[in-house]
Amino acid sequence: AYQGKNPIESDSIANRMQRAAEIRDLLRDRGKDLLIVFAGCKARYSPEHLPEGTGQINSPGNYAHTLKIAQDLGLECIDFNTFFHLIKDSTRCVPVSKQGHLWTPCGAGLAADSLLRCIQRMLGREVPHLRTKRSEIARTLFEDNDLEKQLNLIFPFGDDQSVCPPYECGSEKIIQPPNVFVLSDASYLTLVRIGIGQCFGRHSHWCYAVPECSKYPAGLGRMNNEKLVRELESCELV
Repeated sequence: AYQGKNPIESDSIANRMQRAAEIRDLLRDRGKDLLIVFAGCKARYSPEHLPEGTGQINSPGNYAHTLKIAQDLGLECIDFNTFFHLIKDSTRCVPVSKQGHLWTPCGAGLAADSLLRCIQRMLGREVPHLRTKRSEIARTLFEDNDLEKQLNLIFPFGDDQSVCPPYECGSEKIIQPPNVFVLSDASYLTLVRIGIGQCFGRHSHWCYAVPECSKYPAGLGRMNNEKLVRELESCELV
């Protein structure tokens, strides 16, 4: 996918984005809105970790084409691929570790900050934000090598720790936190773990294709129209 060797037909991508725009229009007719988040690709952030000979992008690929069509249709989007790439050489925060699968808590904190500020702009009112105490950052480390563990190696690579600052929601003065309905893959789980749900009045998170998400209200395989309609009626942003 990173090299663009398994392209999806342009018409198929355009059809998906057009359907997303139609959903956006239906939501807006009901006083709600839609935000699409491009979670970020580990290969795009760290191509230097790919095996020799596989780190060359041969075509823009599905990602760039999807993003362009979404922007042409006026869909509200956040592109964390570009964001993480831009800050890679200017911050000590590593959004994705070499041996980890999901975003690091530090990367999730940056993503959550951008996400909440975007939601604030879309809704036109103040939204709670996550914050951390700088004095505690250096003292909170955690083992971030879940990807390595899946390989079942005889000899481990060694310790790979990530900074895990304690986050809290600054919502003391917020009278009306937003109600959101999130449909995601595993990327959003790290945001859930650092406490982004505290920043919302109603935070309904539906996860798909990930067994770990079974603890959340529903997985994609268990969705039905009645549940979906109920969730959409209760939120103001998807």
